[in-house]
Amino acid sequence: MDIRFDCYANMIRSLRDRNTPWERINFLAAEDEPLDDKTLEDHISTFVTFQGWPAMSCAEWHELVEERKAAEESGASTDEGGLYVDFEPNNEQLLSERILSPQSCWQQYKRKLREEKHFTLDAVERLEEECRWIVNRIRLDTRDRPTAIKGLVVGNVQSGKTANMAGVISMAADIGFNFFVVLAGRVTNLRMQTSDRLIGDVKPAQGTGGLEWTPFVDMLRPNIVHKRLQDYSWTQLDGGAPNRHRYLTVCLKEPNWLKNLIKWLQADGASSWVNTGRIKMLIIDDECDQASVNTRDVESDLQTTIFKHILGLCNHSVTAARGQLAEGHEYAAVNYLGYTATPYANLLNDADPKKSLYPRDFIKPLKASPSYWGPSQIFGALDPKAESEFKERPFICEIPNQDLAQVRAIQSGADLVVPETLKSSIKWFVCASAVRRLSETRSPVSMLIHTSNAVKDHERMATIVVGYLRELRNHAMENSSRAALLSDLSSFYAAQCRQLPLDVFNETFIEYQPKEGESVRDYPSFDKLIPHILAILGKEPSRIQIAQDATGQTGYEFSDAIHVCVDNSDNNANIDDGAGHFTTMRIHYPTKDDPPPPCAPLFIVIGGNTLARGLTLEGLVSSYFLRTVRTCDSLMQMGRWFGYRFGYELLPRIWMTKDCVVKFAHLTRADLDLRQRLEEAVALGKKPWEFEPLMIDTSEAIRGFTVTSRNKMQMQEVAEADYSCQTKMPYWFATDNESLLANASAAACVLEAASGMVQSNNASGGNYYYKEGVPYAVIESYLRKYRFCPRTRDFSDRKALLDYLSAKLADRSWTVIASGCEKDGRFNIQARNYSNLRGRTCPSGTIAFRHVSEPSDFIADIDPDIDFPQNRKPRKTQSKAYRCAATVRGKDKTPVLVLTRFDARNINAINNGVYSLENDIYGFAMFLPSVSGELTKTYTRMRCGNLHEGDEEPESEV
Repeated sequence: MDIRFDCYANMIRSLRDRNTPWERINFLAAEDEPLDDKTLEDHISTFVTFQGWPAMSCAEWHELVEERKAAEESGASTDEGGLYVDFEPNNEQLLSERILSPQSCWQQYKRKLREEKHFTLDAVERLEEECRWIVNRIRLDTRDRPTAIKGLVVGNVQSGKTANMAGVISMAADIGFNFFVVLAGRVTNLRMQTSDRLIGDVKPAQGTGGLEWTPFVDMLRPNIVHKRLQDYSWTQLDGGAPNRHRYLTVCLKEPNWLKNLIKWLQADGASSWVNTGRIKMLIIDDECDQASVNTRDVESDLQTTIFKHILGLCNHSVTAARGQLAEGHEYAAVNYLGYTATPYANLLNDADPKKSLYPRDFIKPLKASPSYWGPSQIFGALDPKAESEFKERPFICEIPNQDLAQVRAIQSGADLVVPETLKSSIKWFVCASAVRRLSETRSPVSMLIHTSNAVKDHERMATIVVGYLRELRNHAMENSSRAALLSDLSSFYAAQCRQLPLDVFNETFIEYQPKEGESVRDYPSFDKLIPHILAILGKEPSRIQIAQDATGQTGYEFSDAIHVCVDNSDNNANIDDGAGHFTTMRIHYPTKDDPPPPCAPLFIVIGGNTLARGLTLEGLVSSYFLRTVRTCDSLMQMGRWFGYRFGYELLPRIWMTKDCVVKFAHLTRADLDLRQRLEEAVALGKKPWEFEPLMIDTSEAIRGFTVTSRNKMQMQEVAEADYSCQTKMPYWFATDNESLLANASAAACVLEAASGMVQSNNASGGNYYYKEGVPYAVIESYLRKYRFCPRTRDFSDRKALLDYLSAKLADRSWTVIASGCEKDGRFNIQARNYSNLRGRTCPSGTIAFRHVSEPSDFIADIDPDIDFPQNRKPRKTQSKAYRCAATVRGKDKTPVLVLTRFDARNINAINNGVYSLENDIYGFAMFLPSVSGELTKTYTRMRCGNLHEGDEEPESEV
């Protein structure tokens, strides 16, 4: 339906909110009016004459009614709510009164979404309901509370969270909030991008009336003379009319910025009328899992500086001596609203109602649009039976190990050879850019190169990228080589088109919704691209020019060449070429304030951390990604290829390694699982502190790959575990003599119960002995007696492991394996002389080893001649696979305990007096066979006591 008729669609929605039946809406008829087109025509004429609405025919009206009815019945714009404390909305009456006015901030923002950003009507209605739900959970007066209202909005990476923020700000401004603080990461250009976008979104068009917005910047900067807080207008009424002034600041999550903000807000003293119930503040923390989480010991009074100041804003604090905060003057209202796509740290770290930012008042999950491309669409589930990690993932191309080694050589300065896959990604960027220019779009087209977080690596990568672009340019410009270049590009383009043809796209992504009124565009023929390819390659790679006039810098200028950008913390200054012309290496996309580019501008963006979170790469069609990180949230946030791709759905390609694909597949599974649990909690009407966020522990599948960093999930505990087909062993050991003796005694008890051990005959090397048929009770007794070092993560929750073993493996007989020999009528475990972590200082009373077992430890009981099916014998070095393949006599189903011992004298000797162990260290390793055909699912959650104990909610919430 024509966007001009949105005013009629809003009226239909208002009528449905009042339960007006569809048959009356179809003719706009009151109860005493006939249901015919004459009635409808009269009402439409009234709206046109007195409201200034556009004229529409009866047929157009009936079509609009049918469309809105179908949308309601399909649930396309239904908001599914969230977890919250209050059962009654806080601001519903104010919202109903104020956001429907054409001059309201929300209605003006809504028009921008439809007219400028081309949101569908369904998408706008869904956004409106989500924003309305959130604004109904914040309060215009929080003076009866010890701390701020605290909520969390869980979106998706690159899914439009900023649109939701702007919607919440506009609605909150309409009902009376007057001061908005947006905490926007730690990167300056990201702050500028967020500030410009938010002010542009909420500020009314000139001459339309409505609220007056003032952005605050200078008061956050040291050594700048600025107005006092009380110099601005904060009164409820201004000349007898409601005060139209609203103020917004986008503040970096940096100590000095936050400190200056608090100091400025609290500077006028208790006698100031500003601090007597005038300021109604909404704090929006963008990417609230970054920098806002307390990574110090949460069970102490220690706090990180950034966290302390954000919490200080919530608690009406004032700056004090030596970087401390003290009790300040109370604002009328303080509400804290965190936004993130990766909420793991926010849900696992600390839930103390006064000392944390845990969202105890509400949690709002945002549902992704059918047009959104997220991890599940790109990476899907990991199929262990698939012949390749890249099969059934048509957007992803493999970076093999040899190319990975070449990239490392480039970054070390040892080589300048361009890896073949990097060449391919650049060639695809050129082809995809030609496709976009052929479509006559003026939208930017981007390529991402993210291989390292080191600044020097970015410069070296930029050098070889520019060098390769010049090589392509030379071929394009030379008559003798142009034909060969185009032939190569044609074959490459055809291969990529075959990787994801349009019919396969439509069959695979059935639920995808393209832009309203459009369909997914097929690839054009290569012949049509040739002029654009030659035009792109015919230009020397360039930088973004800084436009100038007589007054100095005025914005950015973009050419029709490829702009090579190196975006990192070192490239903040503009570059002077010596002739008074300035360029920048950082990425800047054209805005309405810049001279319009001659055609779709092209950007190859090389960088690391500045590109890893929040910053949107517009029109991203080619990504070359090699970063290896240990946490799901960091890896997910690096996925700049998530988001919306209207008009170029078939074009995006991502080059990455097999290991990276596996990580993304596992984190996708963990992320979807958490979101499903959130949806279930919403359906059950749970409150935030009743929701126990269970998260799949990805470290069970990939060693060391956790949902977030350890110091961001200090209150996590094992909730339930599945150790199927896992090998488990402690790497950390206590060195006090009491623990050493206790563990030696526990091992002796197992050996006594497993008397009559027989020597292995599988030629594994070493003097291996084993005993089959050991009852589980012996193993359980050993694990209960064993004294674990507190730093041993895999056994930090002994109860979870024992619960799993008792439930899954108690009815199976175990095999005990040890390397050693019979001596004096008793079996002695052979001492090992593995090196411990020399060069790393272990905490007092502990020691850690690099290795505690050998692959052969787990297979001493397997006879290679009779335990494997014919021609199915794997390599012994793959001990897990070796056991799992030993199916003839059921050794694949047998749990194994391996006993080990480390020589105390050797440890004392090689550590130069650091240790003086009186007894050997006894350790163990276990193989736990599969109990089902499923992948492992070990869950972690917030420690229940932290979430529930001392639930002293404010009286108004009970």
